[in-house]
Amino acid sequence: ETLPAKVYLNEIEGKFLDMQSSVFGEYGKVLSNDFNRKENEYWVAVDWGAGGGNDDTAIVVMNGLKQMVRLRYFNDLNTLEGVKEVVDIIKQYRPKAITVEINSLGQPNYDLLRAELNKAGIRTSITKFVTTNESKRKIIESLALAIEKQEVQLLNEPKLSLEFATYELESTKTGKITYNASTGNHDDIVMATAICLDSMTRANY
Repeated sequence: ETLPAKVYLNEIEGKFLDMQSSVFGEYGKVLSNDFNRKENEYWVAVDWGAGGGNDDTAIVVMNGLKQMVRLRYFNDLNTLEGVKEVVDIIKQYRPKAITVEINSLGQPNYDLLRAELNKAGIRTSITKFVTTNESKRKIIESLALAIEKQEVQLLNEPKLSLEFATYELESTKTGKITYNASTGNHDDIVMATAICLDSMTRANY
């Protein structure tokens, strides 16, 4: 009950998994654009993109029922424009918690976000999320389990669906499991979703 089915089969029962395998199973069952609009507690997570190509900055907003209520992604804004986009969403939802990924460009973006929030008169804490193999595995497996148990609801949006459909689990010969977007695809929305859900879990919500 604490592991996604595919991970349980591999690590507990010792059953062989293909080198590349779907992670989120029947995720379509949790896709819906019909969420509780009376729920007014929100969590926000940001996975910063490099600002070019198909690498997106992804912003996810979830309500207290673990329903995704807003998804925003872009790769055509400069750094300041992107940060101001995050600030606008924070102004709209006034979240209980904001969590941002700080790998690579994440740290300077975090610093700029804090400065822009202060400038806007918004006093709120921002939690940093550092992506490592272990931290990534933890939040992805928690998201996969929540989807499996239908404890989370995601927006029915084509780009989101593509990322979840093409996300892969790799089991090495030594039994180590890693998670990544498949070749030619991206995982910006997947990561922002997983970080957002993790922030709610850590708040013991």
